[in-house]
Amino acid sequence: MRGQIARRYRSQRSEWLAGGGQWPIEIPLGCPSENEAARDVSAIQEWVSAWRAPQNSGEVVWAEKRWHMLGTQLIPERVIFRTAIDVAACIEEGQRLRSAIARYELMVSRRPSLRSSVPRYFDLLADASDSEIDRIGRALDWLDSHSASDLYPRQLPISGIDTKWLQSHSGIIADLWGAPVEFRATPLIARVRILDPNLSCSTGGLSDISAPVDQLAALAIQPSRIWIVENLQTGLAFGPLTGSVVFMGLGYGVSILSSIPWMTHAECVYWGDIDTHGFSILSRARSVIPYLRSALMDERTLLRHRDMWVEEPNPCDPSEAPLLTPDEQAVFEALHQNRWTTRLRLEQERVAWDYAWDNISRAF
Repeated sequence: MRGQIARRYRSQRSEWLAGGGQWPIEIPLGCPSENEAARDVSAIQEWVSAWRAPQNSGEVVWAEKRWHMLGTQLIPERVIFRTAIDVAACIEEGQRLRSAIARYELMVSRRPSLRSSVPRYFDLLADASDSEIDRIGRALDWLDSHSASDLYPRQLPISGIDTKWLQSHSGIIADLWGAPVEFRATPLIARVRILDPNLSCSTGGLSDISAPVDQLAALAIQPSRIWIVENLQTGLAFGPLTGSVVFMGLGYGVSILSSIPWMTHAECVYWGDIDTHGFSILSRARSVIPYLRSALMDERTLLRHRDMWVEEPNPCDPSEAPLLTPDEQAVFEALHQNRWTTRLRLEQERVAWDYAWDNISRAF
């Protein structure tokens, strides 16, 4: 009976917040026949005694059975629940439901528009602190009068609300407010080194630039060769290269390079860690730069540096790198299959620099 009630509670509790549902709820208990009772009289007696004990909630309805062998017996036939609180009390959820109903009524009284949306957040209503509910209300009130503020999240002058709270609650705030919450976006920053002094003439001599991507896109340069490396220090180690630039430290944010028009006329090479995430980033980069090549991510480089191997903490899913060449796919699959050792990683910084630079110099 509790199992049935628990399932009913989980599926309908949001509806019950506003007084909905069809009442009463009746749960039949499955009365035994006389033959069933006669086969195990002591078990039936224990069952009847258990139902005679005081119940948490619900009204037990008894049926009089006139049996030929066992005489007249009172048997529990069904349990009737007349309110949602009765149902919740039966499975020790009474206090949570009361809290949820009180928070629902409070929020709807202040903002009637929440009547249909706020029941979706039953657990929040049941378990959150009063201050948490108050913060949500203040955030919604502020948005009502500042929907086009064009502020960064850290600039919001709402008492008790910080950036981390806003980020973790942005989904529910947007849902309750009824529209996406659009704050001023933080500019996407990329770092690029210009490796050819002739190219840096167009940037006033600047050769190491960290700037919003839209500003980098506007640079009046036209490199013929572009390197994309996974880690910052690797990019800083690059020496002079004719017609070349190197982007560094983007990680999974590599797809922002798709908005830089002068990349489309250059040869592009990606060099990352030899681990599952390195190949996943390579695949993501190739989704926006289809002609992208890879370098120093081959089996020869991997086996040459056995003494530099470490363990990759959390390998990515095999499905996260769909855009690899056959040779790249072979290494990627071997890493997943632990062909050489468990969770193998060769970080690009651990590749001997004379070996790496020789390959870089000959890559084009």
